[in-house]
Amino acid sequence: MSPFWSFARRMFRYRLLMVGAICMVFLSAVSLSTGLLGALPVVESIIGGEHKELAALARDWNAKVNDANVLHGLLQAFRIPEDVIVRLPTGPFTALACIMGALCLLAVFGSLTTFLHAYLSLTIVNRTVTGIRREAFHAIIRSPLARMVNEGATDAVSRIVNDTRALGDGLNMLLSKGVLQVFKGIAAFLVALAMSWPVTLISALVAPILYTIIRRLGKKIKKGAGRALESQSELLGIANETLGGLRAVKVNTAERLAAGRFHRVNKRVLAELNKVRTARAVASPLTEMLSIFLLCGLVLAAGHLIIHSSSTFAV
Repeated sequence: MSPFWSFARRMFRYRLLMVGAICMVFLSAVSLSTGLLGALPVVESIIGGEHKELAALARDWNAKVNDANVLHGLLQAFRIPEDVIVRLPTGPFTALACIMGALCLLAVFGSLTTFLHAYLSLTIVNRTVTGIRREAFHAIIRSPLARMVNEGATDAVSRIVNDTRALGDGLNMLLSKGVLQVFKGIAAFLVALAMSWPVTLISALVAPILYTIIRRLGKKIKKGAGRALESQSELLGIANETLGGLRAVKVNTAERLAAGRFHRVNKRVLAELNKVRTARAVASPLTEMLSIFLLCGLVLAAGHLIIHSSSTFAV
């Protein structure tokens, strides 16, 4: 098992906070899917030019639920009872105002759940990293003195301070952002299946391509970042060694020698950072470009079907 995942498992020591964070993720995903489904009748009304009341929109929704081939059993729980439909306000503008108000309330609820998830996740990460930092310090002060004399205190201090900070950033990305975006993606995918499963499945064909590209870029960035961290550790050691023995450097007039040694390692750090520069820079625009290509392809396919069907009916 990777050392990162060994440290990540320690977050499960805070079970109550973990359960709360997962619940907030689930509620945030539900609010997103509900908002997408709620905005669908408004978009259809604007595109189609039809002005329907709330009762008509509710009955149309129930009809779509009954006709749904995918997720039929799950959508049955979202059916609107008839006794509720007959009590809905009348008027097209009233329907629009009610839907917009409901979406605003849903947005507030979704933002609140996202905030609570981030708050709980950061609490878990901070407590976990604090415990790891304490264990690292205890291990260092209990290590043999000969090891500290030979290796110096620079690497130990770097591991206590810098490595734990990087570990905290990784755990935060995993728990606070990674889990939330995965659940939101699943919720949006289920809504897309409910709206039009053929188009959704066709668009999902590009997912393996995106996964392969992102994975290769991620591996390249990971390797380059690891080498850069090693060079930075050496750079930190040289700086501490030189400044700690600055009196000896001055006495022996070795300023140029110390500066040259620092410059060589500093250039090595620059080279390692430049190796991952291209991968970091190309990751986001390449993903956006492929997404736009996919969207354009779907629009062309849908437009072809609409134009072809219209010409067929005209004949």
